[in-house]
Amino acid sequence: MSNRAFLTSLAGPRGNALHAWLAAHPGEPRLAWYPSAGADFRDLLYLHRDYREHRPGPPDEPAAPDFFLHTDYCVAGDPHFLDQPLLHLDEHCRIEVEVIQELPRLRVPFHPELVAFPANAATGRVVFLELSVWSHRLGQFRVPVVYAFGENAAFCAGCLLPGGARISHVVQVRYGHGLGGGRAGPEWVRRQLARLGTEVFVTDAAEGNDGLSEQVYGFFPGLDAPPVDSTAWPVLRQLPPASWDGYGAVRWRRVPPGAGPAVRAGRRARRPG
Repeated sequence: MSNRAFLTSLAGPRGNALHAWLAAHPGEPRLAWYPSAGADFRDLLYLHRDYREHRPGPPDEPAAPDFFLHTDYCVAGDPHFLDQPLLHLDEHCRIEVEVIQELPRLRVPFHPELVAFPANAATGRVVFLELSVWSHRLGQFRVPVVYAFGENAAFCAGCLLPGGARISHVVQVRYGHGLGGGRAGPEWVRRQLARLGTEVFVTDAAEGNDGLSEQVYGFFPGLDAPPVDSTAWPVLRQLPPASWDGYGAVRWRRVPPGAGPAVRAGRRARRPG
């Protein structure tokens, strides 16, 4: 399945704003996925095609994404953060909602064992957004985003993989585990990069976290792929901690073709029971 077909499946059978966006943008969109995005939209800036002029990478760096997927089952306990048009404002950046369209709700399971806080009224909701972004460095531009209020592993196992989505960029920044919103660590995400066709992996200090994924593989055994060691992958770009999340340097890593098993393969996760 193509990315257009995948997005069309999210849009549902009736004409809506996402159908209109697809009709106005021919070709195959490149997708970025930000699991545990919360209310953070900095990926729209840092993955913009012109950002690399300010912090250059290698000349053969993969092309920027055209479309963004954000997932989070419980955004800081606030189910209403999209109810107002202004999402972010400071002296450097303004992000506003220009278009918001409800899409068909998620049809994936919700396992309370994987999360740290109860689901809220938004959980299961899916919306298409067209965001207007003004940046003192990048100027003004519009960005399409689908925000799915669901648990990340369930979205990957129930939507991304069976839908044949090809995700050129995966962002794992301040992933909500431990003191965040989930009980499962981000290790399982790295195992999916080859399957998703990922070219660039953007990650912070949680990159080396190899634990807390056992329950994910128990509920979604199809996600239990061979371990990978992303710390050995080439760095395309690096930001100091204060630039994004304050949780260690953020690195753009080039995912090698196939993203094969780790050089130092960790212990295979045991499924509960």
